[in-house]
Formats: sequence, C-alpha cells, structure tokens
Amino acid sequence: MEASFVGNVSFTSNAGDVSRGVTGVGTPSPPQISVTPTSLNFGSVGVGNSADQTFTVQNTGGGTLTGSAGTTAPFSVVSGSPFSIDAGASNFVVVRFSPTATGTFTRNVTFTSNALTSPISQGVTGTGAQITVTSPKGGETWHINHNQSVKWSSKGVTGNVKIDLSRDGGINWEAVLLSTPNDGNQTVNLPAPATTQARIRVCHLSGTLCGASAANFKIQQ
Repeated sequence: MEASFVGNVSFTSNAGDVSRGVTGVGTPSPPQISVTPTSLNFGSVGVGNSADQTFTVQNTGGGTLTGSAGTTAPFSVVSGSPFSIDAGASNFVVVRFSPTATGTFTRNVTFTSNALTSPISQGVTGTGAQITVTSPKGGETWHINHNQSVKWSSKGVTGNVKIDLSRDGGINWEAVLLSTPNDGNQTVNLPAPATTQARIRVCHLSGTLCGASAANFKIQQ
C-alpha cells in the first residue's frame, strides 16, 4: 500500500543554518509474472484418454498479480485460472491434453495479467496415440498350447509393447509377454485353463496406452 513520508534537510554553513522540508509517497512495486517451466511435453496419450501437467505462476513483483490462462483444443486449462497472487506467492495452473485423433499437436498456453510483461505464452505439445488389436478381434477359437498370432497396428507409439491375456472378458489381466518389438505381429502360446471370455490386449510398456480385442474369443483344448 502507499505510504507518505515527511522530513527535513538541514544545511549547516558559516553563513548560518537553514532547514527545508521534503515530502514523498512510497508506492509498491508493480506485480511481475513468472511462469515455469517454459514448456510442457505430454508425450504419447491414448486417443480418448487424457493427461494433466502443471505450470507454476509466481508474482515476483509487488502488489497483487491478477489474470487468467487459456489455450485451444486438444489442450485445456482445468484449474488455477483465473488467479490472484500476492507478492512472492505462486499458483498452479493445470493443463489437460485430451487427444481425439492420432498425431502430434503443438499449442500455446497464454497467460494474460496485470503485469507489464503481459501477455506471455508457453508452449505445450503432445501426441495422440492408438493401438488397435486386429487379431484376435473377437469370435475366434484358439487352442491351448498351440502357436497363435497376435496382430495389431499402432500410431504415435514408440518403443516396445507388452501383451496381456484376460480370461474374464477384460476384467482381470495376466502377462503373456512382458516386452516385444512394436512390429505389429507376435506369435504366442497360451496355456490352460480354457475360457469362452478371452481377450488379448497390447500395451505400451508404460501401461498408459493399450488396445484390446473388441470382443471375446474362445480358448479351448
């Protein structure tokens, strides 16, 4: 807040002493905005899924920093905006990446405020990824302890994948292969027991991106 000050300047000399009054008003330094990090990379996120990351907004000046953050699809600001930040304090702005298609997307998050440097923009990027299991897709009959081919296609997926099996329609999963190249085709040999509710899924090793059989298939003797 503003503060008024009153004082005197005294001049002493061989001609005598003189005093003169001085006044002034102290005003707080204006708010200044700092946003870290300079950019966010969401990596690969499955189409139809979402991931959140956070910017930190700090008032490195005085007064109160007020403003808001905005961006465009497939990114969105889900919390922390608008903001009102006291001097020296900080606030978290959460950005969500929700791809509806495969491909790499790059946008900006723009922070508009009452700081002199407003607005400022920070980059965000992410890749919409997808794994589609094409075999078994549902309705097939596979046999216990016989070689069968798991086939899949992928977009936006880098690195190896893993293959899992469900015997109860996708409720519970067990590992078939912990890691295999993402080349779209892998021979597997499934053990007992038999089931009429089998499904196969192929997942990125991170476990955050999977594709599964669209319907149940059979495993029998």
